[in-house]
Formats: sequence, C-alpha cells, structure tokens
Amino acid sequence: MTEFCTQCGAARIAGNRFCAHCGKAFATAATPSPAAASPATPASPYVPPPIPFQAQPVHQPSPVNRNQLLIGGVALAALLVAGIAWWAFSDLQVNGIQPKAKAAVDKGAVATAPVASAEAPYADDFLSPADEPMVTRGPVALLPLPGQSAGAPLRSMPENAALTGRWVRGTDGTSRWFRVNGGGYLPAAAVVAAPATAPVVRPFDMNAAFGAPLRSYFEVAEREHRRALEIAQKKGGDETAASGFATVPSRSLVGVTVTGVGAHWEASTVMFRENVGTVAAALRRAGWQVARDGTINVGPDVAESCSISSASQWPEFATYGATVLSCGV
Repeated sequence: MTEFCTQCGAARIAGNRFCAHCGKAFATAATPSPAAASPATPASPYVPPPIPFQAQPVHQPSPVNRNQLLIGGVALAALLVAGIAWWAFSDLQVNGIQPKAKAAVDKGAVATAPVASAEAPYADDFLSPADEPMVTRGPVALLPLPGQSAGAPLRSMPENAALTGRWVRGTDGTSRWFRVNGGGYLPAAAVVAAPATAPVVRPFDMNAAFGAPLRSYFEVAEREHRRALEIAQKKGGDETAASGFATVPSRSLVGVTVTGVGAHWEASTVMFRENVGTVAAALRRAGWQVARDGTINVGPDVAESCSISSASQWPEFATYGATVLSCGV
C-alpha cells in the first residue's frame, strides 16, 4: 500500500525514510516490497506546490477635503464681487457721475445729478424759406457743421465764389450760418448777397420767335388768306378784312402752348391756350419787354408793332385760343 507524507501529502518512495518532497521523516520504517528487486522506476519530476493567490488592494480616491472646497468658494465669490464693483464704477465714470454723487442720488439726498447725455446728430434748422444767391467775401474754409468746432474743413473756397443755399441756425443755437447746396456750411461773415443782375431785354422778332418752328402752319394760313382775298375781290368785299387760319396741335414754345396761327392783311397772329397774363409773363421770362397794356417792344427803327390781347374780342380768333399775339404794320 502506498504511504503519503502527513505534512505535504506527497507519496512515499519505497525504502525512503524521509519524504522526498518536504523532508519530513516517516513514522514507520521503509518496508521492502517485492518490486524492489525489479529495476528502479525513474522518480517523478518535481512539481512545486501551488502558491495561494493573494488579491492586490484597489486604490480608492481620498475623500475630498472640505477645507479646500471652502477656500475655493470664498475665492470665487471674491472675484465675482470685484467684477461687479469694477463694472459699476466704470458705468458711473462713463455717465459722468462720481461714485459719491451716485450714492447720494440713490439715497435721495440729491434731487438732481448732472447726467451727460449722448450728443444727438445735428439737423438743419432753416432760417430762410428758399435758396438765396451768395458770393464769398474772401478765401474761406467750407465746414462740415455750422459751428466753430465743426472739425476738419471740407475744402477751401476762393474769393467771389458764387454759390446758392439757405440760412440755418448754428449748433450753438444762436449764430447764423449759410448752408451751401451740395454740402458744407459757411459763417455769416464769410458770405454776401450776390449782386442782382438786370434781366436781358431784347427786341421782339415774330419770325425769330415763332416763324421758324411754325413755318409749315403759317404757309397753310397764308394759302387760306389768299383764297379769302380772292373771294372778297369777286364779291367786292373789304380785302383788308380777309384772314386765313391754321390749327396747331398744341405745341409748346417759350413756356406757353401755341394752338393756332393766322395770316391777315399786312399782319400775322399766333394764338395761345393760356390767358393774357400767363403769356405776358412767359414772354418776359424769355427776355422780351411787355408793357402792362400788352404792347411788346420790337426795337427802334422797326415799322412793325406787336401786342398781345384777349381773343374774346374777336370771335374768329377765339376758336383757336384764349390769347392773340399780333404783329403788323
């Protein structure tokens, strides 16, 4: 029977007094066995005993220190308070209120405190209803605003420079400045009213004024006039009363509307849609001198005379317009 070591549990080799594995002495002597006479069996290879597994401890994070949390919270609160204080102080400085004055206002100790408001953009405060012609008194700088502290000049203007514009109130609320059309301002002392120019008066010439643009219509009126003369001669009528007319399809000339022309005994006429006053004003604007009675200046040494009158005096003219311009000898 195989014997085992009581210490390590290894099988006893026959004939050994001590355990071949741990060296402990066996309690009984070795008993020879019949198998001893046979060739010795090779010993089994040494197998080390198993080493029991020991688990390594897992590292656990150390608990948070409450003192560190407290210190961090205090520091954060201090930064927040400092930021709010800096913002409030900056706001007071920007608005022009010193901290002490601001505190007094908050407590009701000061009724009003000077608060600087943002300057509103300038808007023209016109003092004249319409444009006026001016000239510069001398070399002067054209400014971007009507004030002495208006900034860099826009450009310089020479003496006697002609300009137009309107008067405005300065940025100080009292001074007068001239706002130039096209941009820029000049102080009142830098400009003077432009000298008045006399209107150009020229002798009136019926052919130059209306003859060329209305030539084809006058030709029609002259043919009608010749036909009227023939009829008057055949009937023994008054040849000086014969007239020929031609309708003009509303043509605008010198600011008025021509509606017809006429050919007469040593005379020619032009009819207008507008009344006498409107026609007279248009002729004056064109440079011709028209008297209050409607007589038009045709110049010296001219046998022909011209005038304007209401067409209502002659029914045959009234069918072509409201006003008649007549020129003849």
